[in-house]
Amino acid sequence: MQVSVLQAELVAMAAKVASLEDTIANLAQENALLKRRLFGNRTERSHTSELQLALGDLLAGEAKLQQELADAVGKVDDALGKADDAPGKADDAPGSEPKPAAGPRVTPKGRRDLSTSTLPRVSVEILDPEREASGCRRIGFEDSMQLMFRRGGFSVLVKRVAKYEVIQDGEATVIAAPGPETLFPRALLHTSAIAHVLTSKFALGVPHYGSSKIWPTRA
Repeated sequence: MQVSVLQAELVAMAAKVASLEDTIANLAQENALLKRRLFGNRTERSHTSELQLALGDLLAGEAKLQQELADAVGKVDDALGKADDAPGKADDAPGSEPKPAAGPRVTPKGRRDLSTSTLPRVSVEILDPEREASGCRRIGFEDSMQLMFRRGGFSVLVKRVAKYEVIQDGEATVIAAPGPETLFPRALLHTSAIAHVLTSKFALGVPHYGSSKIWPTRA
């Protein structure tokens, strides 16, 4: 009795194992088919991705529409050009606006004017010791401003470069005193301000939102 039961269970297990083996074989075939569809055979692989193959027709249609649009715009431009070149058309016809005359180029105004700043000011006079000692006549100063940083916060540095009247080849000319070397010529930031920004960012690790609270928003 027990032997017949064990034989029946053995037959059932053998059938189950055979079914699982068939399932594994089918899954392996499907996996190989999916790989072939995604990547193709090794001998047929190229640098073209599947996304490019899927969107190839769509991109081609878009390029065609773009070309048709460019052709239509070109035809309109040609028609307008022929109308402008038509004989008998006067530029100063009644009702037409005169063309503006070409004037001098406007100077860019992107640089901030530190003369309107409310920050404290530090004035420094830059003199030429040699010309001071030789008795050259000082005729004034040439002022320039930069944003500087010192202990306590930002301030406006007013550099006053002395100008001297010098006789060269029998003629009077004006020469300015040599200024100190700077990192960036004609820069709005003084070397101290640049050093403070670099130190805050890379040495102290101050985040941008923290630096924005320290730096002057309206210099």
